[in-house]
Amino acid sequence: MNYLRLSLGLILAVSFCTQAQEVTKTSKLTIKVVDGSGSYNTTGTLILLGRDGNVVYSGTPGAKPMTFTLSHGDYTARIEATGHEAILRDMSLGDDDQIVTIVSPFSDRVCIEDCFSFQYNVAAKAVPAASCTINETISLKLIGIFSGYSKEVPISAYGYALFRSVEPGPHVILAIEGNRVRAVKSFVTNAQTTNVNLMLESCEKVLP
Repeated sequence: MNYLRLSLGLILAVSFCTQAQEVTKTSKLTIKVVDGSGSYNTTGTLILLGRDGNVVYSGTPGAKPMTFTLSHGDYTARIEATGHEAILRDMSLGDDDQIVTIVSPFSDRVCIEDCFSFQYNVAAKAVPAASCTINETISLKLIGIFSGYSKEVPISAYGYALFRSVEPGPHVILAIEGNRVRAVKSFVTNAQTTNVNLMLESCEKVLP
C-alpha cells in the first residue's frame, strides 16, 4: 500500500512539473530601434507591455540590440517622445525567438509645430509605361527595408504611381507585370517627395 501511495505521489509530482514547464515556456525577443538610415536611435522612451498591460520594460532605447527573455504571448512595444505621436508595434512571441526592428524618426530637436510630419511621399514613374502582353498590367511595389512598409500600386496610363505616408529611410521598388519583375531599384527617402524613375527591361528579355 505504501509503495502504491509513493508511486501515485511520484506520478502526480511529475505531472505537476510538466504542466508548470508548459505554462512557463519562454523565448527571446530582440528589439532594435533605428532611425531612417538604419543607425540605432536612442531618443525617447521604449516601453514594452505585456498582454494584460503590465510594463515589462521602460527605459531609453539601446544603442545596440536589446534582448528580453519572455513568456510566450502577445506584447506591444511603444516608443514615446515629448511632442511626438507614440509609435506602436504589436508582436506575438511563440516557440521561435524573434528579432523586431522598429524605425523611430524621433530626434533631440525641439518640436514647435507638427512633429509627426516625418512621413514623406514617393512619386515613381515606369519607363516605358507599356506592358509586354495585352492582358497584363504593370504595377509598382514599394517595400521599406526597416519600416515594414509594403504597398503595390498600378501605374497610370503615363507610367506614374504615388505612394503616400512613407517613412524616411532605405526602400526597394519593383516593377511587376503578371508574375514577372521587370525592374528593381533601391533608394533612400530623404525629402518631402522623392521622385524615382524605373527603367523597365525590354519585353524581349522578360518574355519566355
